Amino acid sequence: MNPLHRFSDVIERILNVVGGLLIGISTLLAVMEVVCRYFFGFTHSWAEEIIVYTAIYGIFLVAGPNLKQGIHINIDLLVTRLSPKWRRVMDLIANAAGLLISFFLIYAGVSYVVYLKKVGVLSTSSLEAPMYLILLIFPFGMGLLAFFYFERLIFLFFGLNKSEDSTASTYRGEL
Repeated sequence: MNPLHRFSDVIERILNVVGGLLIGISTLLAVMEVVCRYFFGFTHSWAEEIIVYTAIYGIFLVAGPNLKQGIHINIDLLVTRLSPKWRRVMDLIANAAGLLISFFLIYAGVSYVVYLKKVGVLSTSSLEAPMYLILLIFPFGMGLLAFFYFERLIFLFFGLNKSEDSTASTYRGEL
């Protein structure tokens, strides 16, 4: 296994654990709020915002690993009907497009975060958290996604696949 692959596997495990924990925290807080509202007649003013932010952070953190595992958004209706050679060509094109779009979204996200910091926008809840800190996950998550697209491209370009599966499975040929 090459160093890029080992590094990617470590990052993947960390992101899956942290992302899963954040989504779990979001779910537990939502259940806690429902119980508090319906059984005790009160809610926490900060809870809704924390629920949304932890869910968003969790989703952005697992997007890259989901791409690596082959479970990210994928339309392969036509690709699966192609020969292995053309599947590889289409995989290269799709992953290059994904990488370029990720780079654009990183740029747009950083620009927006810088703007929010400059104007000092705060969240509307009792937390009054700086929105630029909250939205930093967007360019960070897109950077992670770009990393995993880059890794896929390297493996596809140099023919390091174990099989000739389409984008429906991972570039290592695992399901």
